[in-house]
Amino acid sequence: MADKAELWQQLVQRHGLKPHTLEELAQWPFGDFIFNVKADAFFDVNKLRRTGFQAMHLDSFTSFRNQFEHLKTEKIIP
Repeated sequence: MADKAELWQQLVQRHGLKPHTLEELAQWPFGDFIFNVKADAFFDVNKLRRTGFQAMHLDSFTSFRNQFEHLKTEKIIP
C-alpha cells in the first residue's frame, strides 16, 4: 500500500478527513495474513446463535457496521 499514499492524501483532502497516513491506520502485514489464512477461521457467531447457542451476545456484522460508522463520525474514513 506504500504506492497508495498520494491517493489516500487526495481522499483526505476531498472528504475533510483527519490527516493520518495509511501506515498509521492499518497494519498491512496483518491484513495480508488474515485474508490469506488457509484454514477455516471462527469470526462470525451468527450461525452458532441460529442453532441455539446463546452464550455469545455480540453480533459480528453489527459490530463491524458500528466500528465503520464510528470511524466515519471521527473523520478517519470517508
